[in-house]
Amino acid sequence: MNRFSHTITAIAASTLGSLFLGQSVFAQTSSSYIDSSLQTTSGLPDVSPVDVALNVISTFLSVLGIITLVLIIYAGFMILISGGSEEKVKKGRETLMWAIIGAVVILSSLGITLFIENLIG
Repeated sequence: MNRFSHTITAIAASTLGSLFLGQSVFAQTSSSYIDSSLQTTSGLPDVSPVDVALNVISTFLSVLGIITLVLIIYAGFMILISGGSEEKVKKGRETLMWAIIGAVVILSSLGITLFIENLIG
């Protein structure tokens, strides 16, 4: 597969994954961001914008983690079926290397997100 088809596949997978995977948002009871009378009539949850942003970021990183896992499996499969062809093995190793680098970046981003979430409260 060429670079264009890899890019299209990654974009399609991340879009579909973000549509089907989501995290529920829980209301905070410690502070009110919406007037309680408005909340009872509108049915809106009592959730801060920071919590919503952190949930969106966590969901996005989860989808990226799934894509990275699929790429690691794909790279291993490429190496496995290379049939001794040095070019195919090299391409599989490069894919595996970039997928592992992506996993490190994603885990670092998740760690930063969790650190900020604990810092904010």
